[in-house]
Amino acid sequence: MSAPGAYGAGMAGGAFDPVSFIKRPQVITRVVCWVLSIIVFACISTGAWYVPGDEYSDAVCQLNGDDNACRFSVAVGVIAFLACIVFLIVDALFDHFSNIKHRKYAVLSDLIFSGIWTFMWFVTFCYLCDAWRKTKVTHQTPFGKDYEDASDINAAIAFSFFSIPPWGVLTFLALRRYREGVSAEFSPSQGFEDIGGGPAEGYYPDLGAEAYQTQQFGNSNAYQTPGY
Repeated sequence: MSAPGAYGAGMAGGAFDPVSFIKRPQVITRVVCWVLSIIVFACISTGAWYVPGDEYSDAVCQLNGDDNACRFSVAVGVIAFLACIVFLIVDALFDHFSNIKHRKYAVLSDLIFSGIWTFMWFVTFCYLCDAWRKTKVTHQTPFGKDYEDASDINAAIAFSFFSIPPWGVLTFLALRRYREGVSAEFSPSQGFEDIGGGPAEGYYPDLGAEAYQTQQFGNSNAYQTPGY
């Protein structure tokens, strides 16, 4: 069983309060990350691909003709989108985790994933910036930076950068919850408080020194022969 407040949770089994849930810092930040991920992969999916006039030609990424740049940014955005949904569900059910180990694993998973995705958004921003900087008029990118949907590409680059701070905030919040949980888990008083608030008494009564004194075997009354 877990103690109330372990890893930032309330009393296990308590009623779900949607208002307090929405006001949690990690929930607000996660919703922001969710919205930003939608913007990034939607802008790339709808505006960064160009189909030449030939009906048999494949779509070409207008970021310097580098299809990997478009695919990578879409993959990062979609995974971030799905992860935000999963962790929002975990946040909603977190107070109902009666086992402290389950809470620990949930917070630790949030910490690891948020840290990795903070770095992934940084990589995405750098990748998109470099690919767009190198974009010139070629047979694959016939319009260069004058591409008609260039605003979508610029938006994807901008919002990939805006995604870095909130994911960093999620990492910090998860780290703080993890540290608080570990400190509470290994606290000497965690889960061992007496109901009365004082030290547990009555288990080892003080018998005194006299209880340990050995009887004198020389006592004539120690054993009597029964009469027949």
